[in-house]
Amino acid sequence: MKFDILTVLNTTLGMFIVMMVGYFLRKKDTIDAQFSKKLSKLVLHVTQPVLIVSSMIKLDMNEKNNINLGILLLISLGVHISASILGYISMRFMKPQNARKLSEHSIIFANVMFFGLPIVKNLFSGEGSAVSPDEAQAWASFFSIIFHVFAWTYGMMILGRGRDDIKLNPKKIIFNYGTIPCAIGALLYFIKFKSIIESCELTGVISALEYIGGLCTPVSLLVLGGVLSTYPLKKLLLDPKVYYVCFVKLIVFPLAVFFAVWATGLLSNEMLMFTLVMAALPTASLTNMFAELHDIEPGYAATCVGMTTAVSVFTLPVVVYIGQMVLGV
Repeated sequence: MKFDILTVLNTTLGMFIVMMVGYFLRKKDTIDAQFSKKLSKLVLHVTQPVLIVSSMIKLDMNEKNNINLGILLLISLGVHISASILGYISMRFMKPQNARKLSEHSIIFANVMFFGLPIVKNLFSGEGSAVSPDEAQAWASFFSIIFHVFAWTYGMMILGRGRDDIKLNPKKIIFNYGTIPCAIGALLYFIKFKSIIESCELTGVISALEYIGGLCTPVSLLVLGGVLSTYPLKKLLLDPKVYYVCFVKLIVFPLAVFFAVWATGLLSNEMLMFTLVMAALPTASLTNMFAELHDIEPGYAATCVGMTTAVSVFTLPVVVYIGQMVLGV
């Protein structure tokens, strides 16, 4: 199959434009701080969980998909472990400590749902693709299971360095707005919820979930753009630490992961390209949310999230093109 680089470029560009709309709406006070917090809660508590569930139930439960999902969980585990090692090594000499913690966190956690899901949906929408857009979206949702486990365990350990008030919470590791919808989505997948709904001719239920989940990406981008507008533009653009994070996160890591997995010869081209995209995504908004919650330089965290998002408009098509050239597709 042929992976359309222009499709990837247009998708990332479109999301960047939405983020810039949020930037100017916050500047004009159309979106103020209070409204922004309410939108963040809407995303975290409603649209993201619904998006995860609606994406996971798009797959038909069968042996082939079960095997693929098992492989994806192993890939996701490998990607997050690799990112954790690279993040620790590459950021260990960065100062001050808060910048080091947030930079390391930024390397590990990627924007799988808000940013990655629409990317893979469009990437696998071309003719001749062995993977449908719905399958690709489901892959991303199952990939995010490991993300949420890492975020509430190792991610909290990183942020808790030098802080006695930030500790692992066993309850939150299991019960949070990421793991619960993942568990619900996996359960509905295994009981063949999609087939049950279709046999009862109640497809409106799935449509409603898709409508609500569809709000996730644009609303989160508007909020992110708004947060960036509250910090001096010069500070956003001229911090060398952020560009170092972008280089490691968006170029070094995805290419290292791709060539390491490609060398094994174990995965299909579609699975390889999916893995490459997941590794090349910008920093998750969760980094900024946790930084604000625990008062760990939220301005620097927002800069990491915003700049990796902006720079990925250019780097993501490039790394996808490199992967395409290596695979000869």
